Amino acid sequence: MDSRSKLIAFAVLVASCSSVRGPGGGAVSGDASAEFRALYDSGFNHIMAAVPDNAQSLGLSPLQGLGRFRTQRVAWAGMKGNAYYAIEPGRSDGGWLVIVPSGSDVLKSMKSTLEMDPGPTVAAVLIKQEKVSEVWAGLFLTHELSHLADRVLKVEPPNPTRAQFLMGELRAYDLELMGADLVSAGRLRQHLDAILDRWQLESVASVTERCVHLGPPELAALNDAVPGGDPQSAAEARLRGGFFAAALVLRFSERNRLPDETVLDGLDRLLAVEPEPRTSVDPRPNLPLDLTAGMGRTLLGSDAPFARRSSAA
Repeated sequence: MDSRSKLIAFAVLVASCSSVRGPGGGAVSGDASAEFRALYDSGFNHIMAAVPDNAQSLGLSPLQGLGRFRTQRVAWAGMKGNAYYAIEPGRSDGGWLVIVPSGSDVLKSMKSTLEMDPGPTVAAVLIKQEKVSEVWAGLFLTHELSHLADRVLKVEPPNPTRAQFLMGELRAYDLELMGADLVSAGRLRQHLDAILDRWQLESVASVTERCVHLGPPELAALNDAVPGGDPQSAAEARLRGGFFAAALVLRFSERNRLPDETVLDGLDRLLAVEPEPRTSVDPRPNLPLDLTAGMGRTLLGSDAPFARRSSAA
């Protein structure tokens, strides 16, 4: 097992001890938190159902471990003002998923559809009420659960160094790619290979430069590889584009057996963000990709708030 696989396994297995459909740009009127909780649960369950029983022999044990982490250490919470409320029983040493209510002031500071609460007091993934197709909701949640596992298991601190930040993104994108390749029955990896074969590029730097300019034909081919149909909102289309760009960098690195340091440099070039805080926004103008997912980066089951967002958040 290479060092990257070991890091992924450590982060999650310890827990076991571009067309757009939909009106209004994908925004949902009113509060539909219960519907979104069901959507993300169903999507993630879809990903986990694709994990075979012999996951360990296929190198998929990190994804299997993430499923156990979700079951054993993560629960849904609600938000009222700046306070979190448990919707279902949770653990004081666990993490939380939160659908941000419509009209919440928190939305003003969110850079992506899903992101970690940047405060140090609670480990929570914040989710906007934006339309997302079911399978992709599961894939995006896979990415964020990786960050949540890092926080809960103390693999990454709330304010990471640049190296910690990039390694966290590598773990998250690796797991998201595992899930996407599983639900696509291997078609996604085949399409990634076809694009890389056509490009004939020789360095991670050249791949990252090309990735931020993915064209409609390339995005269409990659979208068609993963079940779920067209994006349901502009936000989903951007998140998919960000994932595809990262997936191309990771796949290029796999094919060329590049060391972790080179892969991290590629992600650094692709993300082009500062590691602190994780809510930093990509400074490049008009980039049609959302690479901010995961940035930002206690009992429970009662009506009393168990945690409050820090003023810095």
